[in-house]
Amino acid sequence: MSRQSKHVPMARVYSLLKAANPGKRVGEETAQQANSASAKAFDGTIAAAHKANTAQEFTTAATAAAGSCGAITVATVEYPGDGTVRIRIEWENCPGHTTIYAGGDL
Repeated sequence: MSRQSKHVPMARVYSLLKAANPGKRVGEETAQQANSASAKAFDGTIAAAHKANTAQEFTTAATAAAGSCGAITVATVEYPGDGTVRIRIEWENCPGHTTIYAGGDL
């Protein structure tokens, strides 16, 4: 049986990324084969969250950044206890992408 993913509301993604407040990028998880489209969409989404002052501004910028990757289906922020923040985003048409940041203002 196939499972359809629901799109995550962009206002929730914006709130999640703003609250995470990650510091400097320190690495990426490379468990999956690198995909330039998902890496570009990820970077654009994070940049949109930093620059936007409202959820609407974020939605416009992040949707443009995602391009052919489509809508966000998964957005997670983890604080594994080693002083880092791991942010993972998945889209409907691209594999997920995880980037590791130094801890922000926790």
